[in-house]
Amino acid sequence: MKNWIVVLFILLLAIGNSASLPAKENVPIPLNHWSYQILHYFATEGILTINLQTKPVTREDVHSALEQVREQFVNGTLKLDTVEEDLLLSLYEEFYPDLLRNFRNTPRTFYHGRDIILKEESSIETMLTTNNNGSGTLNLSLWGAFGKHISCSEHIRIRNGGKTEMRDTLGTRAFKDFRGTTPTAVIDLSFTHFNITAGRNAYWLGPGRFGTLLLSNNYPYFDGINAVFNVSTLRFSSYFIVVNVDSNKYISAHRLEIKNFMGFTFGFNECVIYSDRIEPGYLNPLLILYGEQYNRGDRDNIFWSFDVSFLLKKNRIYAEFLIDDFQYESTPPAPNKIGLLTGIHVAEPFGFPRLEIIAEYARISKWVYSHKYSENTYSNYDLPLGHPFGPDAHGFDITLREFLFWNVIPQLHFGYKRKGEGRIYDPWEPGTEPHPPLPSGIIETTTCFDVTLFVKPFASSEFTPGWRTYSIENKRNILDWKEQDNEFFINLLFTF
Repeated sequence: MKNWIVVLFILLLAIGNSASLPAKENVPIPLNHWSYQILHYFATEGILTINLQTKPVTREDVHSALEQVREQFVNGTLKLDTVEEDLLLSLYEEFYPDLLRNFRNTPRTFYHGRDIILKEESSIETMLTTNNNGSGTLNLSLWGAFGKHISCSEHIRIRNGGKTEMRDTLGTRAFKDFRGTTPTAVIDLSFTHFNITAGRNAYWLGPGRFGTLLLSNNYPYFDGINAVFNVSTLRFSSYFIVVNVDSNKYISAHRLEIKNFMGFTFGFNECVIYSDRIEPGYLNPLLILYGEQYNRGDRDNIFWSFDVSFLLKKNRIYAEFLIDDFQYESTPPAPNKIGLLTGIHVAEPFGFPRLEIIAEYARISKWVYSHKYSENTYSNYDLPLGHPFGPDAHGFDITLREFLFWNVIPQLHFGYKRKGEGRIYDPWEPGTEPHPPLPSGIIETTTCFDVTLFVKPFASSEFTPGWRTYSIENKRNILDWKEQDNEFFINLLFTF
């Protein structure tokens, strides 16, 4: 009891002292924020130094990355053309508001003192399609910083109409065709080498751009707590995540990262998903989860993953390897449940200014994410918590994007996926063939293509017209069931 009193006293002391320190915005940037594609571009160009393998990054992370090149940018010594200058200036306007040019409708600051910052940004988004799947969304974002150590953030989203996918309806109830949710609501306590964040947030662990094998945005948000320790090039993160409160399903995870070591960034993740109780040993950030799980009866679902990213002359090469189950003994025969992801991000290939190409391939073997106890399957409401492909699948995505101007950005995307009959809730049964072909059985083949043009004519408005098409062969692994569709659309966004 005395220990808890000491901890509480230290926290209260930190809160009290923070009121007299300059405010810092240690709040997460949503994964769909416009800044990420520009941050990835400048990171691949070698202009900005920022870790984008663990997301979301915070506004303070971006502020610090911009601070490193601010003097060069102001003095004009960075090797940028005029469009790249405008792109970088749009980041400064958003995250370093003393360099305002009114490119974008920047967040509205409704209170700014020396030790307190309160900001707000609201938008109305409308999607119009030729297939009558239009929708309207109201977004309201609020965040603030109270001194150097305390920050908070909240994002409220209300949607009306449209074709709803499972990701759009999680945790919501419809009211007259309206659905409201709060995908972000966090409070953060930060110090020089340590911070802890509690609340609802999204997580992205790994270098993948279209998905990651362990935690990606395939599941929209989680409630939980994560702590981060930063020392020089080392970053250690520990997570406790509530997957489903009704079924008492939880995730505990660790991530160790070595950042910017001779151009490389290395990551190692250890994760366990379990149910029916909160396991105190899994909450200890220093324990090896595999050993703790084994000693507890080997009934929970353990994952390891390794990732690496390397920057070489405007080429970022990355890979991720997931181990769900690996057989270090050959008897009795059992499957290796592994996943592989590899990709490349090329900035200005063949000297084409401001063109970028992102290509990524993922391969996930059958029975990955499944478990002998269904309650420990790595999913929630049938959605994999890892890569959107799910098990027994492989495929690739390619995106070409050209920054014609800071506010005119055309993009092409092509995706191809082959998925077998393996399902996330169908674990391997002893006696069945442990090494089937990938994909297995009747193969569902999905091909998609889309082209978009982002245009921002005014600071408070964005227009993204486009066209997309897809075709599915052997849908849901039923032979000769075909589906094909295409549509024109325009997405309108107005900020206020």
